[in-house]
Amino acid sequence: MAKNFDHFEQLNKEKLVVPRIILNFFRHSIKEPRGNKENKDVQLTQEGRELAKSKFHAKDSYALAFADKDDRTKETALLMAFGGDMETDSLIETSEQVNQDLKYGSRLGQDDRLAFKNSHETGYHLKLRESFDRKEPLKFLVEESDYIAEMLNDEGGATYSRMASQIAQVIEKYLKAVDNWESILESKPEEYDSSTLERFLGTHRGLCESFVAKVIEKTLGKAERDEFVKVLDSQCFSETEGFSVDIGKYNEEKIVFISFEKRSKTNGEVIYSFEKAVPLNILQEIIEEGKRVKEVYNA
Repeated sequence: MAKNFDHFEQLNKEKLVVPRIILNFFRHSIKEPRGNKENKDVQLTQEGRELAKSKFHAKDSYALAFADKDDRTKETALLMAFGGDMETDSLIETSEQVNQDLKYGSRLGQDDRLAFKNSHETGYHLKLRESFDRKEPLKFLVEESDYIAEMLNDEGGATYSRMASQIAQVIEKYLKAVDNWESILESKPEEYDSSTLERFLGTHRGLCESFVAKVIEKTLGKAERDEFVKVLDSQCFSETEGFSVDIGKYNEEKIVFISFEKRSKTNGEVIYSFEKAVPLNILQEIIEEGKRVKEVYNA
């Protein structure tokens, strides 16, 4: 049974007021074959770079990119935020061009909560691998992964609740940052030409989808969650596909607005959409549920 959120049901993004923080979560772009490389060193193909650049949409000069330690997620995040007409064929070149006008620091940060956590060659890993081979990993994650990880006493595998919790923790970080951003704008309004911050967060298969599925489950119920899984054909997001989070205020209350659209590969029409203001207690529930399925890592 879906829950009733009273005034949240009437909200839309246009009603949110500044300060705003917009988070763009997405799967990395097309990668090269792994071969003998460490997973973290697997690069994007040139096709993958062009795909990521085609999504270029940073709208403010304060935008930053984040990813885990893997090269392909880092470069995808940079190109999707700042790519434009950039000519590059490596993460090093991309980083140099993105940061060339900075006196110090970088526009790329690392957040290991965006990582796909898994223990290779464990019983749980083999079950997860089998779901990818069957081309239904999302169905497995949503319906079975938490239970199987518990039964196999797995402490490090990527499960539905663990991955949803990882993404929710990243969002929680920015919820806390809204007040600081508001204070900065109020103290030095002349120094900023925008009251909105943007962040581009590159990650892997399973993380974004688990979070969106969990939010749908908690707001609209399991039947709608299963419809979301069905729309994705029981698999995961395509390369560079993801969702957005709009954090703002409404009547002095912090609001998290989750938006996702699935478009047809043939004609680009929207075939599924989810756009809803999500109460903060729902985010907290998602965070805590992930922690109860044995800790993935010590944050």
